[in-house]
Amino acid sequence: MALPCVEVVHVPSTDSYRSKPVETIQPALDICKDAPGNLKLYHGLQNGESPHIVVVNVWDKLESHQKFQSDPIAIEHFLKVMVVSDESKEALIHVNPTTDPLGTFAAPLTVVTTVRLKAGQLMARLEAALVDLVRAETELPESWELIHAAWGPTVEKEDAVVMFAGPMGRSALLQVPLQRLEGCAELDVMIVPLATFK
Repeated sequence: MALPCVEVVHVPSTDSYRSKPVETIQPALDICKDAPGNLKLYHGLQNGESPHIVVVNVWDKLESHQKFQSDPIAIEHFLKVMVVSDESKEALIHVNPTTDPLGTFAAPLTVVTTVRLKAGQLMARLEAALVDLVRAETELPESWELIHAAWGPTVEKEDAVVMFAGPMGRSALLQVPLQRLEGCAELDVMIVPLATFK
């Protein structure tokens, strides 16, 4: 079976979403869930100084999402419900995972780490470090307390990859050794408890 394409979008949260997340986001996700090629949908709130709504859309392939985006009525309604401004449209990435990522989205927490290669560093070194970090689920050290992990290159940026990790809880976050990547890359980490919509 072919691996899916994962779309991750995050936009500033609204009071409405914080108080009634499902009711607020349902109109937008209803538009996506029946789109051809849409496999799974998740959403959640990334807390912090600037809370964001995070939506993870799993498509059978990138072309399915591109076809959905080419429907002007559907995409306009989706963006309106999501309160996506021109500024926040940049907060969308597509990831082509190297292994099945679905287990990470079903974990109590999902860690989405965008890993950008530092100047002068080789992508091969970064990929080797990621392969070392993200092994087959049965090979992950028990001390990491990970349910699942996966990574893959992004469509939008040649110098960036994304790592998905599904720790058992907040106490397990400290066990994910992302510092191993810091020598060759800059990290942008989002931590969000995702709810399954589809």
